[in-house]
Amino acid sequence: MTIRIKHHPVAAFAIAVWDYFILLPDEVALIWPSRWTVSKCLFFMNRYSVFIDPFMLIYVLMIGRDEHSCSINVQIQAYLRFFGAKICQLILIWRTYAVWGCKLDKAVIILSFLYLGMNGPEFWAAHKYITGLQLVIIPGVPGCVVVSTNRWVWWPIMQLMIVESVLIILLAFRAFQHVRIGRTSLISVMYYDGLLYYICIQVSLIANLVVVLVTTIALKSFLLCLQRVLQSVLCTRIMLHIRRVHKNKADGLQRGETLTTMEFNQISSSSYLNDM
Repeated sequence: MTIRIKHHPVAAFAIAVWDYFILLPDEVALIWPSRWTVSKCLFFMNRYSVFIDPFMLIYVLMIGRDEHSCSINVQIQAYLRFFGAKICQLILIWRTYAVWGCKLDKAVIILSFLYLGMNGPEFWAAHKYITGLQLVIIPGVPGCVVVSTNRWVWWPIMQLMIVESVLIILLAFRAFQHVRIGRTSLISVMYYDGLLYYICIQVSLIANLVVVLVTTIALKSFLLCLQRVLQSVLCTRIMLHIRRVHKNKADGLQRGETLTTMEFNQISSSSYLNDM
């Protein structure tokens, strides 16, 4: 069982590499020529940081032979995984903020304070979980075995589920408002991509929560690396899809095509979609 568990970060890393080369032409065409903005910085942070922590975990589980070195590496990669998940959250929050017209109304301010207020307990729980990780070396077996001595990671998982649910509700409400006035391709892309992302992430989060709370010590961190890669891959696809639709709309304007007032406002008012 131990030998099999060691290979799960290899599968996660392979997914990240495969997705990178699949989407590289879109990245070169849609992201690289654009001016530097918040969304572009978030894109690159999300896109390239996903290779670091799975690779570090592969080293710990399959190559490392010193407990102290493995302990340092596994804690660093765990913190990187935590902050990588926060980057994905910021991307989704930025998208929701753009959909709502980049307005700092009361609802957005209240939600921002709630989100910031939840980050403190989330970081504390993540820190408790990470500092409770122990490394064991089994004679004759390459690499170190990571043992989770507590289940505090359940709270960051729950917090992520709550934030994702709030964001999809806000996105769905805004999409419903636009459908009542007139359907636009930009809003449709945001809504359907957001809904697909929400379903995939919630399923993986529920699976992670069950594993953390129910399974044995050796299996508690089994799906966390895959969760991290899945979030990054889906966020990348969401951003590129929005850029592609936005570019098509902008090209249509240059060719003299007529857009609805809603479509034009969506392009001109949103700093997130106007990077091109």
